[in-house]
Amino acid sequence: MKFHSKLKTLVVHFCTSLLIVLSFLIIGCGKKGPLLPPFVQIPSSVTEIVAERKGDDVFVTLVVPSENIDGSEPVSISRVEVYSFTGRTAPPRRRWGELGKLVQTISVQDTTMKDISGVGPEHAEMVPAGSSVTVHEILTVDSYKPSQTSLLNIELDEVVPLNRFYMAVGFSSFDESGPVGTVTSVSLAALPAPPTELRTSVRENEIRITWEPSGGLIGFLLERALPQESLPLGVLANSPDNPLLAEEFVLPKPTRYNIYRVVENNPLALLPIPEAPSWLAGPPAPLNLLPIVELEFTDTVMFDRRHCYFVRAVRDSEESLVESKPSTPVCMTPVDIFPPAAPQSLAAIVSGEGIGLIWESNQESDLGGYLVLRRESSDATLQTLTSVPIIEARYQDNDVVPGVTYSYTVVAVDERLPLPNVSEESNSVVETAP
Repeated sequence: MKFHSKLKTLVVHFCTSLLIVLSFLIIGCGKKGPLLPPFVQIPSSVTEIVAERKGDDVFVTLVVPSENIDGSEPVSISRVEVYSFTGRTAPPRRRWGELGKLVQTISVQDTTMKDISGVGPEHAEMVPAGSSVTVHEILTVDSYKPSQTSLLNIELDEVVPLNRFYMAVGFSSFDESGPVGTVTSVSLAALPAPPTELRTSVRENEIRITWEPSGGLIGFLLERALPQESLPLGVLANSPDNPLLAEEFVLPKPTRYNIYRVVENNPLALLPIPEAPSWLAGPPAPLNLLPIVELEFTDTVMFDRRHCYFVRAVRDSEESLVESKPSTPVCMTPVDIFPPAAPQSLAAIVSGEGIGLIWESNQESDLGGYLVLRRESSDATLQTLTSVPIIEARYQDNDVVPGVTYSYTVVAVDERLPLPNVSEESNSVVETAP
């Protein structure tokens, strides 16, 4: 009995020891290095965002986050929501979701999801992460009302103008919002009057656009500084007594202008130009790089395509530019009625096989080539030697009769279809065949 009891005790100790050893082996096999923190599947904040106001249209351009808040990739993102807020100061970052108004939701292609084929029709224009997108908001009467008057500092009401603030935030595939990013804004200051009496005129290589100034003649005169009057005796130009140096005396900046153009697709083109999705179209850009003070602008002509032009007045506000509503557009379809210049310096060279011709090349960008004309001394009618325009500024006429005198001239043609414009004739040259 004692033997069996001791044997039983030994077996229990052995099994216990074996279990302890196995547990250590299992733990040791599973531990391959230091523990790594889990990825945070929440998109980072939207930091690249800018807003432009053009009349009652605001275009908010932003870059969709391409990484999570911990810097890991690929980013887990399903959408970006853009919010607006009207006030003299932006709301606190933690209260944007409560006080901001949702302007637009942008659907994003989430590469962390294995199956995105089941999205609904409202996600038809999904954009990839990291792309630049533009949201368009049309300002209404309510857009000019402060979003939350209780948050405004009453002391600022008279000195700080109203602004329209914008903020965008990304949402993960699990509907978790990212942090609030950069806030941008546009001024809600009064708009300048749009220009009037827009006119266009077509020249050989350009279209000239002119207009009347914003505010008419009175507005034009009020913006021009009056001649400086003579200062009182003893007052220097840079003296504190000079009334022109008073803080409240600030010369207004002149109204400037941006010119816009809309061109329809070429009706002769075989393939129409595809339109970009609304998110990727971007805000409309003016033809001029910077606003101009002149009341005219010259644009490059594109014949046989319908052009529509309009102009916006631009005025400097506290922090940004404010553009007026568009002027009444002027539309036109320029027709190419301008022939190339006549070829110059035509000369004839007699060779053993016939008569060679050479002339100076034309420089028109739409040059289609040259036609060579000839007549015999006994004939008053010019005959065309080239059935189609030739490109090179030379021609060899070997179809001649020895001893016969020929008169030559050359004309240039452009690429207009179906009938090209034909230049005036070049100078004539007369030569007798050998």
